[in-house]
Amino acid sequence: MIAERLTREDRVLEWGNGLLRLRLTHGRDQPVVLEDIMWGVADTPVRTPKQTLVEILIPSLGLTDTPNRMDKTALGARLRYRAHSEERDADTLRLIVEQHDDVIGLIVVTVFETVEGAAAFRTRSVVSLEPGRPAIRIAAVSSFATGAILSDDLTSLRICRRRTAGRSCPFGTQLLNS
Repeated sequence: MIAERLTREDRVLEWGNGLLRLRLTHGRDQPVVLEDIMWGVADTPVRTPKQTLVEILIPSLGLTDTPNRMDKTALGARLRYRAHSEERDADTLRLIVEQHDDVIGLIVVTVFETVEGAAAFRTRSVVSLEPGRPAIRIAAVSSFATGAILSDDLTSLRICRRRTAGRSCPFGTQLLNS
């Protein structure tokens, strides 16, 4: 379910499935940013990554800094919120966030997907150009880089994967070290 509120400078968008929630912000002078990841109904964040939702590296723009990860791209910093919506079918819940860059006519649609009862999200971003805009070369795209490993014990981490229909459990897990 989407919850939205306004602050003086930014819009705040909260979305999740009851077990895990995301808090995204966006404003006139910033791209959509992943501010917090929260468990259940608690307002205390598990992680506060403060990470731009989508980073796009193109050779003509590069990075605004020299980070250790795919972060702080000049184009990612220029993206601006355009719209969001929510979809639901059967047990799957989706949040769709659209951003754009008016300078080169880039459109980025990011989809978060989860199911009821799973403390996990799957995400993807699709990049396109407005009709009539010249082609650009994209070197890399990243979305939803959270740094949200919630355990210091790497042997206890589980990889979540979704199986096709016909299973009673919507997500399966596997220990990272197995």
